Amino acid sequence: MDAGFDASTYSVIQRSLEQSVTLQQLEEASMQVPTIARADCIRIHRLLAGIFISRLSRPEALAFQRGLAGQGIESDVVRDAQLPPLPSGVRSMRVWQEERAIHCRDVMERVTVLPVAEILFIAAGVIVETRHGTETVRRARTGPRGGMRMVPETRRTKSEETCVIADLFFTRPPYRFTFRAGESSRFFVQDQPVRPNARDMVAWAFQKLRSWAPAGCRLNRHIHHENPMDHPVGKTTYEEEIRWRFYRLRNPA
Repeated sequence: MDAGFDASTYSVIQRSLEQSVTLQQLEEASMQVPTIARADCIRIHRLLAGIFISRLSRPEALAFQRGLAGQGIESDVVRDAQLPPLPSGVRSMRVWQEERAIHCRDVMERVTVLPVAEILFIAAGVIVETRHGTETVRRARTGPRGGMRMVPETRRTKSEETCVIADLFFTRPPYRFTFRAGESSRFFVQDQPVRPNARDMVAWAFQKLRSWAPAGCRLNRHIHHENPMDHPVGKTTYEEEIRWRFYRLRNPA
């Protein structure tokens, strides 16, 4: 159940990210809402980073909030439209600080310069991306006359890739610059290459990004890890925390 723009649907969100939530608590709370199945609870628990669930009717959202309260979990009910998707980012390859300004070079080699003071939010994390696809293989099959023949067969495939990502959000356009390093790609922080297989450099890059935060700038949880490669998360978890934090910037708990 992903967030959307429908003004008639609602989300239930955490009051604080500091409060731990167990799967059993979610299952008990969901008994108040027949449309939330156990499979939904498992997914919510696995991905939880501020947003419990979206696209509920108001009565469903309020019922789930009551169920959570019964488990000692504080939450808020908000319209889905108050949790819009993140703005699309300018895919960038290099970022550096110079003379109290942030320089971002995008994949087209264009450089944008914005004041450090205008950084609104900095996020970074290690994510595991799952890709689903198909492949065609040839298998031996017995023909109608007993002979063997090779027959094409299509089967589903699944692969995972560990990536390092970072996002810088500013108070003015283009608002978001996004960086990604995977098995065959990299990005640069202050001229230093960042790759998933360079653990110490990933930790250094996260520390460097943190150091750029001006007064009032927010940071996500994962950017604080001393050893980021030991704490991978899903992309949904990474992005939902940012969406939750932007909501809390406008609506403090």
